[in-house]
Amino acid sequence: VNDSSQYQCRASNGDSVAESVILNVTVLVPMANATITPSPLSHQVHAGDPMTLRCLVQVGSAPVTFTWLHNGQEVAQGPILQLGDVDVGHSGTYQCVATNQLGQDGHRVFWALSPELALEVTPGSPWVTGGLTRGHRAVQVPRSDR
Repeated sequence: VNDSSQYQCRASNGDSVAESVILNVTVLVPMANATITPSPLSHQVHAGDPMTLRCLVQVGSAPVTFTWLHNGQEVAQGPILQLGDVDVGHSGTYQCVATNQLGQDGHRVFWALSPELALEVTPGSPWVTGGLTRGHRAVQVPRSDR
């Protein structure tokens, strides 16, 4: 990303100088390393307490779009998922899909899928248990124009 700038070629033979036109170069970076951060993070969550999930990407050129999945089904858009007061209906796995499009034609779409965050709310239990499952991945897929 630091290589984005204006570039120009200049040649000299000692008697004269020739310059090319100025070329603007923008470096675009695919998505990588999407992660979910639950909030509150510093203490245990009681059933009935509000909970928020945030999706972050380590690298990726803007604009980035975020899609939330609950048990594999799309439930929301945006980097923040407000669960509200957690109850049994919030049990299951959550994932965030971060997406950006690179290239002038917009036909190269990159996405990063976060590790799953598994939440379990047990009826009659005052606690919400959860944790992240294994790794993340970044994949390039062709855009489908539906």
